[in-house]
Amino acid sequence: AGAVRDERNVPRLSPDATLRVGRDLVRALRDCAARGVVHNDVKPTNILFGRGDAAGDAFLADFGQATAVGATAERDPAVRPAVAQDPEFVPRARQAVRENPERFATEIYAIQQSSPVFAAAAERLLALDDSAQASVARASLKSMREAAEQARRKRMAEDPLIRPALAQDPGFIGRALQAISDNPERFATEVFAIQNANPGIARAAERLLAYEDSAASREAQAVLRRLRGN
Repeated sequence: AGAVRDERNVPRLSPDATLRVGRDLVRALRDCAARGVVHNDVKPTNILFGRGDAAGDAFLADFGQATAVGATAERDPAVRPAVAQDPEFVPRARQAVRENPERFATEIYAIQQSSPVFAAAAERLLALDDSAQASVARASLKSMREAAEQARRKRMAEDPLIRPALAQDPGFIGRALQAISDNPERFATEVFAIQNANPGIARAAERLLAYEDSAASREAQAVLRRLRGN
């Protein structure tokens, strides 16, 4: 390519020339992406125009603020713990998303209990990724969780200890689960308070804790044990 000159010396562009500049910039950004680079500072003063053989061609300049793809993700609070254990986590995860987004989502779902650090980091990477593959993975993960929640609710509704409470109050499960999430200590205190006056509801509420594998449910169970002197 020939020498370049500052865009300030270029007269106002025609509509056709403007379209050509746009195409050149898109091509430049695609080349950056293919090399794993994010420019981060696309603006008129960073666009240079060629002359000689390259007359009319636009070039993207000034990569002083450029970063590698994934650099921002690696500094994310949800991703950092995984990177600390595995420095190659981000590039491998991104490659896995590109190759098979549905399998990537399945793997996140499978390890969310056994390896919560990596599951949380992988899901955060999906949230930071605006690619079509990441969108497929997010939708797949959401679908799996919704199906699992429906199955869990069905098991709750069929549980012999919960059925009587549900017969009295069809909204019992939903409200109780929300109460556990909102304030597990208060939930446990209320269960303890009604266990003599309304043992059926108390048993059903306590049984729901067995279906909840969460920090909130474990806290509620601990509070109940403490209240009972166990």
